Order: sequence, then C-alpha cells, then structure tokens
Amino acid sequence: MLGHRGCRLGMMHPEIYEMQVMAIFNAMSNVMTKGINVKSEIMIPLVSHVNELKAMRQLVINIGEQVQGETGLAFAYTACSSSGNYTS
Repeated sequence: MLGHRGCRLGMMHPEIYEMQVMAIFNAMSNVMTKGINVKSEIMIPLVSHVNELKAMRQLVINIGEQVQGETGLAFAYTACSSSGNYTS
C-alpha cells in the first residue's frame, strides 16, 4: 500500500467518512424540504480492490438509511468509484 489516503483512510478511520457522508445527506434533506429535487453522486476515492469499494459503499448506504429514517425523506444517490457506478 502506497500511502494512507483515499478509501484506505476511510477504512482505518470510518468516523471521518461517516461525518462527511452524513453532512452530504443532511444537506440533501435541507434542500429537499425546500422542494428542490436532488440526486447526489458520492465518489469513493482511490479504490484499488473490490473489497475496499464494498466496505465504503456499505458505509454510505448505512448512513443514508440512518439519515432517511431520521428525516422521513427518501434520497436518490449514487455511490461510485472510478471503476463503475453502483446506484442506491
């Protein structure tokens, strides 16, 4: 592993990505309550192995479900890396 950045940083310190993803979903909910339709694309950076993508994508899904449950809103978003899109 060269360096400690990208999704590997998120795997070692998931609280960093949880905070960032939660901020994205909270911003989405704030805009949606104003009647604006939003679809965010959440990029998972520097993925070099499919298991890294699976783990970080699951983190995004978990936080998305948590915020959706708290707000009662349904979000449209995509979690992806440079190797492909995975819509949730």
